[in-house]
Amino acid sequence: MKKRQIFCFALIQLGYWGYYATFCGYITALLVENGISNTGLSAAVFGYQACAFAGSFLLGQICDRAQSNKKPVLLLSLTVLMLSVLMSHFSTDNRVIALIYAIIGLTFGPMISCVDAWILHTFPGDAALYGKLRAMGPFTLAAGMLFQGQMIERYGYDIMIRGGVISIGIVLGTSLALSDVARTEHRAARHSSQDLKALLGNSNYTSLLVILFLVGMAVAPVNNLKVSIIRNLGGSIGWFGADNFFGIMMQVPLLLLAGRIGRLSLKTRYVLLGILPCGMLILDLLAAHPVMVVLGTCINNAAYAVQVPTMREVTEIYVDGEQKNLGHNLMDAVYGCMAGMISAMYAGVVMDLAGMKMLFSVCMVMQAAAGILVVRYCLKKDKT
Repeated sequence: MKKRQIFCFALIQLGYWGYYATFCGYITALLVENGISNTGLSAAVFGYQACAFAGSFLLGQICDRAQSNKKPVLLLSLTVLMLSVLMSHFSTDNRVIALIYAIIGLTFGPMISCVDAWILHTFPGDAALYGKLRAMGPFTLAAGMLFQGQMIERYGYDIMIRGGVISIGIVLGTSLALSDVARTEHRAARHSSQDLKALLGNSNYTSLLVILFLVGMAVAPVNNLKVSIIRNLGGSIGWFGADNFFGIMMQVPLLLLAGRIGRLSLKTRYVLLGILPCGMLILDLLAAHPVMVVLGTCINNAAYAVQVPTMREVTEIYVDGEQKNLGHNLMDAVYGCMAGMISAMYAGVVMDLAGMKMLFSVCMVMQAAAGILVVRYCLKKDKT
């Protein structure tokens, strides 16, 4: 039974990240190909991130109150499948693409938090197994992005729909075959505002939440405008695929070592989160060739590989049982959506008006602020 569950969760990870690699991850490249400006691209990313942020909060509430992870994953997978088919008919209209991209953010964006919570509820306390299953994602994403980049160069952007439909279909079919997990916790009826207030009142949780928000503000502009950055350095869409491949492959060995990383103190892991993204920003600031951007991406993905099991562990340890889904989704939303949404409001404008180096300098300021909070956390005396 356990082997079957592990196999099914591995397939879901493969399908989810396969969809991102073959479809969702190339929507911004399609917009650039259609002639959108950096400011317009930032606006599209803002729409995606804003909807993903709202979706993360709502999905966490729905999962906690329904005491289910399977049903939301099924519903979201079906919705994303229909949106993908719809977008294939409007591949040259940037306004329609941006609208569908935003709706995909609302549905597809928060789905991985729900899947992760499903895994953690099925195999409680098994960080090593979680790390191995999560490693399926980066491996699939890396290989898929590299392969899809080459396929798009050869056959054009119409090839996106095929990979997207197949990948999200795997998630839908496998979720149908996998059983949900019975929950043991019982919750009193409380309003969502009370849930959020209780969650944010937990200092151990919010310390990491704020640090991740600032780190997200530092790295999101670079990630969201990566296609434009590579093009400004003379690179093609193939370099974009290579950047994703080598960067994400950096996550795989570290996620496989999630059990050992979990034995490091939280302070040590927080220091890594404060230092590693600086390496990416310095390389990007000095970049004269796309290969330096790729190296920076590798360093940042090493930080992300430390970050994922750490934020899951902090949530599982310090957040009450009935709020765990909300805690996982909020952590993802603040780092991946809220930070990206806010930075998207200025990143494209800064890049259009002042150039790449000014954008990287702004990002360095954000990362420095995160570093200050890490130092403050490390100097704080442990309470006994």
